[in-house]
Amino acid sequence: MKRLSKYTHLISALALTCTSFIVGCNAPINTSQKVSGVDDLTVNKPFTTEVRIQEGSVKKLIEVDIANHSGEEQEVKNIKFKLDIGYTISKDAQIMMGCTDMGRQPTRVFSNNKKIDYYSKNFVIVKEKEQYTLAGLLTWNVFLPSFTIENDSIYVTAEGDGKLVGNEKEVDFEKIVVLKGDNWSSLLDQYGKLIYKENGKRALKNDTVFKGWATWDYYVRDFTAKDVDDNIQALNALNTSSNLIQLDGGWWPQRGDYDQTKAGYDMKEVVNNITDNGYSVGLHFDGFRGDTRAKVFKEHPEYFLKDFDGEYKVHTSIRGNGDTLSCTFFDYSNPEARLYIQKMVKNMREEWKVKYFKVDFMRYGLEPGIPFVKGTTPAERFQLGISAIREAIGDENYFLGCSAVFGPTFGHIDGLRTGGDIFPRYSAVPRRAAANLGNSYLHGNVMNTDADYIILRESSEEDETITVDPHKHSSLSKAETIIWSKFSALFGNTRLDSDKVGILGKDKKALLPQMFDFPRMDKIIALDSWEHYTSNQDSPHIVLSEDSEKTYVSIFNWGKKAQKYTIDGFISKNGQAYYGDDNFSIENGELDVTIQGKDCLIIALDKKEDIFGLIKNLKHSAKEVL
Repeated sequence: MKRLSKYTHLISALALTCTSFIVGCNAPINTSQKVSGVDDLTVNKPFTTEVRIQEGSVKKLIEVDIANHSGEEQEVKNIKFKLDIGYTISKDAQIMMGCTDMGRQPTRVFSNNKKIDYYSKNFVIVKEKEQYTLAGLLTWNVFLPSFTIENDSIYVTAEGDGKLVGNEKEVDFEKIVVLKGDNWSSLLDQYGKLIYKENGKRALKNDTVFKGWATWDYYVRDFTAKDVDDNIQALNALNTSSNLIQLDGGWWPQRGDYDQTKAGYDMKEVVNNITDNGYSVGLHFDGFRGDTRAKVFKEHPEYFLKDFDGEYKVHTSIRGNGDTLSCTFFDYSNPEARLYIQKMVKNMREEWKVKYFKVDFMRYGLEPGIPFVKGTTPAERFQLGISAIREAIGDENYFLGCSAVFGPTFGHIDGLRTGGDIFPRYSAVPRRAAANLGNSYLHGNVMNTDADYIILRESSEEDETITVDPHKHSSLSKAETIIWSKFSALFGNTRLDSDKVGILGKDKKALLPQMFDFPRMDKIIALDSWEHYTSNQDSPHIVLSEDSEKTYVSIFNWGKKAQKYTIDGFISKNGQAYYGDDNFSIENGELDVTIQGKDCLIIALDKKEDIFGLIKNLKHSAKEVL
């Protein structure tokens, strides 16, 4: 087995007190194995395991080695164990399951006595009165484990995903940390920092704010060079601090053929126009998908994943305009496939001047199937692919991950979309706010977060050039456009409008530069998290955030009716409102304010306060105004 020296960097990172290692000896699997920190560890025969635990007063690092001494190659089928957190979870405990991917498994809070069938591939927090236990994954290199709550305990389960282990070889299971304390927000912040310490391969780009315009939400895949230029000129007329124009999906002839452009579209002409106007070029592509109609699939089918019947894996779906998509998936266990995608990306970087790479539909890099290199798991294929893409992008340029299962992207990307796509209808607004807030601990710790586009248009601010896709035709009221756009400006580091800028009303055009120039937050935490996340639509209302100079309080009333919010415990005696809101006061440390339905208030406090102390100590309530 491996020497303990492999843990040196994590020992330093955890800064444990009273540190000890507890090692479980080799034992035949499918027999229970118990060491402090792990109970009932089972893996399919004939594998043996060794458990390594580094334990302190409030932190614990757990690793499991899976070894094969059978005399021949073996396949890992499954692994499961219970975390020994020092107590049995009470029926009154509350559970927070962390978000797993952009829009499909958001953060959820529920009571242990009313358990729901839920899981997380990132973290789980148990709240027992005012004490908290967080269990979180730190790596996603070979397996994709899940946390679940079973029999009042935290369980870790993972499929083997076809992993082959040679005789007298071993494979490391993913690393897990357990943290304890009386402040859940500081535990989450610490967890984010530990993710970065374990996976960080490059400096965080925390001084970067992207602002400008993108094609997607108004034009979807049907934008022209004239559409791009019209919006550039409209943006120029507003005299904003914009720095980016992003070209979203639809510029290629088929997915996978990323060194080509669709008929009648000259990419070099478009990007030259962007740079000539003083903007950087952003470009979207599907880094892990191709199309059966693509030239690359026809000429090199071996670059793509096969299903378990030995046929090339294909997903078929219908676009909003009625076009059929027939997608297949790059198999990056094939080194030639990796060289191919690098060639595509280098062309974007060198010939098309791209500096901001939005790599979308990344979750499809984790599709199950038969890989080119036998025994390679989906997580391993993904790691090979994302590493190749990152190398081709270059560390000097920006890599935004989109539609991703989060964990495997950490350490490779600079920014991450953390909620599903926004749509110009109000049912999407609190849903997207909830998804993004549930992942805000990642922002500034692991990478930058991105809530999605600013949308300011009402139906009267659309014309015949809008996409035929009915999902992008606005039904938003003015108030609904503004509450989402303010949230999008507050959250993360990317503020890209995706309307037709020239036909927005004067009030919207006046608001857009203010949103671009809103301070970039270093930390974002929802104060009332434990009262929300009961459903996909149930977003917190009260958001605390900070930059290097100030602490901010933002209240979003997502509902239809006015609410009176009371927040008590501030040191600050006053604050400055943004966007013209000024109907508030802070007296004796208490903020009392009534906010109309679908409206918000963002305040910069007059003193820089300890944001984690505020989360722990502030008292808050909300009451509907009759």
